[in-house]
Amino acid sequence: MPVPAGAPRVVTLGVTGRPALSPDRSGLSIAPGTLRYLHVLNPGSVGALSFTKTGAFGRAFYLDSDCDGVVGAAERTPLTTVTVGDSWPRAADGTLRSCALEVEVSVPANAASGTTEAATVTAQLAWAGSAVTDSAAVTDTTTVSPPAAITKTVENLTGAPGVVGTAALARPGDRLRYCLNVTNPALDSVTDLTVSDTLTGAAGYEPGSLTLDGVALTDAADTDAGSVSGRMVTVTLATLAAGQTRQVCFEVTVP
Repeated sequence: MPVPAGAPRVVTLGVTGRPALSPDRSGLSIAPGTLRYLHVLNPGSVGALSFTKTGAFGRAFYLDSDCDGVVGAAERTPLTTVTVGDSWPRAADGTLRSCALEVEVSVPANAASGTTEAATVTAQLAWAGSAVTDSAAVTDTTTVSPPAAITKTVENLTGAPGVVGTAALARPGDRLRYCLNVTNPALDSVTDLTVSDTLTGAAGYEPGSLTLDGVALTDAADTDAGSVSGRMVTVTLATLAAGQTRQVCFEVTVP
């Protein structure tokens, strides 16, 4: 029945609050590659929650629906909207619990090394039974890294054994060991990476001196990872894990 004029009107809204999303994240990825950023989400109130991301890189959203802090295998169904209702886990005081929101960013194969995408990820809540909307946002910054970073060192095994640097003094007859230190700076593994170096100057390659991580390789193009053709040394790395460094070494003699 209508409420008489001047009479108080009671409306039960339940436990309400504003949505919250944190923290900002950043990471490196090769191209193509995939990064996953984990955020903490609290919807604040019941209603319809939607997720968006700016930027050109692909994205997918995964929600930790049981709010245990982990996006499990059964929760790996991508979504862009979710209903926040009676089934949303709650704290003892009735407030909505915070859950994990995983944002999966896909870096395309044509993304140039050094490209950075600072994407705004937004969680917007449309309150149930109301035209009110509210939102929270974070920034996920993804930088495209090269497939590998290589540093080259040299050691004069004859004149200064044990001294390793980026350059070395040498005399005729000295034997030098060159090492290529290959590092994957990204969060994804790299496969079938070819590392090669061409000898310059007059120094000649020492047959049988090629190694990978201290293990001898043959000079022939056969079943192992290495080969030497003319003045070019080549090693193929089947896998270079995220953050891993592998070392290719060979020796030359100064004429």
